Amino acid sequence: MVTMLIARQLGASADTDAFYLALSMTVYCSEIVRMAVEGAFVPAFVAARTRGRQDAEEFFAGTAGLFALAGTVGALLIATAAATQGSRGSFGPFSALSLRYLAWLALFLVPALITTGANMVFYAMHAFAVPALAPLAQSLTVVGALVLFGSAHGAAALVGGYLVGAVLQLFLLLILMQQRGVRPQVAWPGAAVMAACKLGAPIAMGGTLVSANTVLDKMIAGWLLPPGSITILENAVRVYGILCFLSYGATGNVFLTRWSELFAAGEHVALRQSFANTLRLAAAVIAPAAIAAAWLSSFMVRELFGHGAYGPEALAPTATCLAALSIGLPMFFISGMSARFLYSLGHTRIGLTGAAVALAVNVPADILLGRWLGVVGIAAATTVTYTVTAAYMLWHVKARAPRALARTPGVALANSE
Repeated sequence: MVTMLIARQLGASADTDAFYLALSMTVYCSEIVRMAVEGAFVPAFVAARTRGRQDAEEFFAGTAGLFALAGTVGALLIATAAATQGSRGSFGPFSALSLRYLAWLALFLVPALITTGANMVFYAMHAFAVPALAPLAQSLTVVGALVLFGSAHGAAALVGGYLVGAVLQLFLLLILMQQRGVRPQVAWPGAAVMAACKLGAPIAMGGTLVSANTVLDKMIAGWLLPPGSITILENAVRVYGILCFLSYGATGNVFLTRWSELFAAGEHVALRQSFANTLRLAAAVIAPAAIAAAWLSSFMVRELFGHGAYGPEALAPTATCLAALSIGLPMFFISGMSARFLYSLGHTRIGLTGAAVALAVNVPADILLGRWLGVVGIAAATTVTYTVTAAYMLWHVKARAPRALARTPGVALANSE
């Protein structure tokens, strides 16, 4: 909804390109932490809850303290560097305007990282609807800022909306956490949190590479293609993101939590069957849905963006980008589920090598296909990347899962390979 309203009111321009490029940098940093939390901190928090409420609260407090510190340091470094460079002019694909937006959006990191830690609590409690619906607070704030100030201030209004919305979303999660019996506290990270950091470090490094693909897509689009291309790509990716959430985002953390519990309980047969069922789900449901989404891409883009300032010259490439992305939905699903399965077994370093493979494929594919097909080529490169990554992750599942399941249950929480 937010992307649709931005397109209708602001269209596709150098201003929106500057905003989306700046936003992608802050989202990039928060995504790195999110991947580490989902892959290592959630299983560790599940284990802490089994030891008692006090251990669970201490684990969250240490996690919140760690993320608050990391967010503050990261925000200060990024804001200072962006403001300094912005005063001198552009930097590579970043215009001076984009750098000014980035200097403000860097502040988003502090509430965003603590929010990621709060989501961990709800995942472990199987309250998956809470972190799924809480971002509505931020979305509504951005919409309000766009309606009230968008005409006068353009994309600058969106910057303010994202910052205020991130704070409101965090407060909402902390209130709901208190109601569920976990006191929101901040403390210096203890031994359990540092152990989770050790497991999460390879995932975070892998997340650095995985999330870099999203930023590099936009940077290469800004480098190779005319103004408005970043916005076209972003709008297609946002619609594709809805499809990803409905298929993988809505189930990925459910399966990760369940697989972690099964492995800790030593129920290896049920664990294998559960993963096999996810592959059947990809073949029976996700693949037909991907074909339908590609076929309906023009209709979806026309209905979502075909009004207001977003003209026909932007609608056609947006629809084609969405179709190219949609075809790769089953591969995205398989890749993500395979990674979560391996994380539940303690193989957290696989995220790093898988991300390196993805980056090695994506960048040259972006450049080659981008020069050949324009912005559509960059979308197609994403599908190529997910296909290669899915094959790589499945190979590791076949090679590593039997050894992990032969070990004593719960070893994954203490060691990784």
